[in-house]
Amino acid sequence: MNDLDGLDGRQYYHGTSPSSAICISEEGFRILDKKLRIWHGVLGTGIYITRNVEESLSFGGLQSLNHVYVLQLEFTPGTKIARLDEPPDQRMLNSLRREFGHNVLGPRFAQAIPKNKHLKPRELFALIGHLERLDVLDEATTQRYLRRWLQRLGYHGYGHTRNDLGIMLFDVSRLILRSMKRLRRPSQDRFAADLDASALLPVHPREILSDAEAELHDMEEGIRETEADPDFESHLALERGELEHRRKLISQYRQKHSLDKDTL
Repeated sequence: MNDLDGLDGRQYYHGTSPSSAICISEEGFRILDKKLRIWHGVLGTGIYITRNVEESLSFGGLQSLNHVYVLQLEFTPGTKIARLDEPPDQRMLNSLRREFGHNVLGPRFAQAIPKNKHLKPRELFALIGHLERLDVLDEATTQRYLRRWLQRLGYHGYGHTRNDLGIMLFDVSRLILRSMKRLRRPSQDRFAADLDASALLPVHPREILSDAEAELHDMEEGIRETEADPDFESHLALERGELEHRRKLISQYRQKHSLDKDTL
């Protein structure tokens, strides 16, 4: 399992909703509050990207949307990704167990390691690969420890760089948006079909604005339907804030492209 010190300008994909696509184009990526996320990735909290168009549609619970957009992305120069492409090195895991005890191979691994000891990159990558197989990378405690150790080593994310399983970035500033595309197939079987870049069409600002306005209308309706339930008050406050934030950025995008809302 080798670290990747520089990425080669490959194109990656991220599937998203129309309003999210506009927001990303206006302010860059951001990680939503966990209460607002409709999808949780197995690699933990961050932005997921992949080299495969079809796989990118699985990142974000997009199956229920009528209109899906795909962002074409690249990394900024110098981005460092911890690679999980190879099985974890069992000899290295055994060495860590002998040195620090069995708990070093669990979600709270950092508690088993003395503060004056720092894992080498290959040791940490073997440990991440092991934790992925245990399906605990998305646990909050694991995430907190991993990010701290990876940031200390200068890494910005981790994942699978050779196949389509995806990469998770916790430093979202490393992503460059190259273009926005619309998924060509609007039918219900669009996620079952084999999709590639040929399924992506150019986007006109008027088109994505119309789709985004429809999405915000649905968000507003959902808020209204749950306003009577006091148990959801804290969640509704977050949703209202997110709705207003998206409205502001969509208005900004509309003004940038000199489009009147009444003409959409």
